[in-house]
Amino acid sequence: MKICLISDLHLSINPRLCKEAFFYEREGFKVVILVMWQSEDLLQRDMVILGGHNIICRPYLDIIPGHISSLARNLLRLRKRFAAELQKWLGLGTKWAISHAPEKMFKTVLDEDAELYSAHAECAFYVGRDLVKSGKKVIFDFEV
Repeated sequence: MKICLISDLHLSINPRLCKEAFFYEREGFKVVILVMWQSEDLLQRDMVILGGHNIICRPYLDIIPGHISSLARNLLRLRKRFAAELQKWLGLGTKWAISHAPEKMFKTVLDEDAELYSAHAECAFYVGRDLVKSGKKVIFDFEV
């Protein structure tokens, strides 16, 4: 059985995601983690954490400077900032207020075609809702 964990956060700053991934791996599941890569330093920490594990971790979006053009990176960041300001000042909520590219997360996650999805953090919750609407099985990991 394949399980896909989704988050906007690097593994090294999301310990609940790591614990869940390691649990599923120990139980014999194929584990794929899709996250947004934002920092080369955090990416290196993530790879150390995954050392010795048979878990696939890849980005649905890679905005590490040098991995993406400055123009594309800045346009994504500008769209997110603009959406956040619209929400703050006018009360107009959009999916871009919670993340840089929720539409890309959804497409990439769907392409995994997992039997179960686990959503961590705000953007993944939004995408998880759309996965449920698409007939997928989704669990939501909330922290309070």
